[in-house]
Amino acid sequence: MTYVRNYGTQDLFITFTCNPKWTEIERELEPGQKPQDHHDIIARVFQQKLKVMMDVLTKYGVFVDDIISAEIPDPVTDPHLHDIVTTQMVHGPCGALNPLSPCMADGKYTKRYPRPLVAETVTGNDGYPVYRRRSKEDNGRTIKVKVQNQEIEIGNEFIVPYCSLLSRIFETHANVKSCHSAKSIKNLCKYVTKGSDMAVFGIASENANDEMSHFQMGRYVSTNEALWRLLSFQIHERYPTVVHLAVHLENRQRVYFTEANAAQRAERPPSTTLTSFFAMCEADPFAATLMYVEMPKYYTWNQSTKKFQRRKQGTPVPD
Repeated sequence: MTYVRNYGTQDLFITFTCNPKWTEIERELEPGQKPQDHHDIIARVFQQKLKVMMDVLTKYGVFVDDIISAEIPDPVTDPHLHDIVTTQMVHGPCGALNPLSPCMADGKYTKRYPRPLVAETVTGNDGYPVYRRRSKEDNGRTIKVKVQNQEIEIGNEFIVPYCSLLSRIFETHANVKSCHSAKSIKNLCKYVTKGSDMAVFGIASENANDEMSHFQMGRYVSTNEALWRLLSFQIHERYPTVVHLAVHLENRQRVYFTEANAAQRAERPPSTTLTSFFAMCEADPFAATLMYVEMPKYYTWNQSTKKFQRRKQGTPVPD
């Protein structure tokens, strides 16, 4: 919520997926090999593509929040984009057309597809947009796909929202959504703490409760994740850093001590970010102009000395 307070609600939620048919991957394979034979190549290429995508979004002045579509492109005027969307951005199909789809559970949809067909983009009851997905009768396009060796016709109800620019550049599945609710940040940040997928079953005695064995059985690391970790690629990134500021009454801060240093800690307890802020306000006239929550913008917290220090980088503040 610190991000939301400083920058407002986020604008985009992008899911960027590796395409194993990227030319950068296929040209590194030996004759007869498939992408799944070289997860190290997949990881390296995807990591480089991810860096390029972040540059496209943050450095090249591209504002994709104005160009989100959930419809099949025109195969005549834009055959390249039509080929990408119809091969990379089609969900399923699922439902009655394909009850065996992985997104089906107990005969029900788990990913809310197929989506409703609407003539214009509107705001849904939950605050999220319902993207324009025109029906066949409303000039919406359809395509033929194969499901269980049968050719069926589907329309825009199965198209995942995308940005035509990102799709053209990366030729892969890149789901782009517009989001403006403050609650969205919780969904965004939980991804880094979801943990790994797992499925465990077995037969054991009634009193068996070996927690170590349970952990080892339940911990699943795919080959892709294993290579990502072996190559020391970052699992997740957050920018800028959020600093936790202590809040407490006078002489009521949390203190850690041992039997040997209990008396010394009681007499001279270590500084907290709050007590250090008060000390900086007395010694530094600029600090006295700041609110407590503004301190991390201009000062860094030194964990060893328990003091705030003026930042050495950044734009100087006049006066």
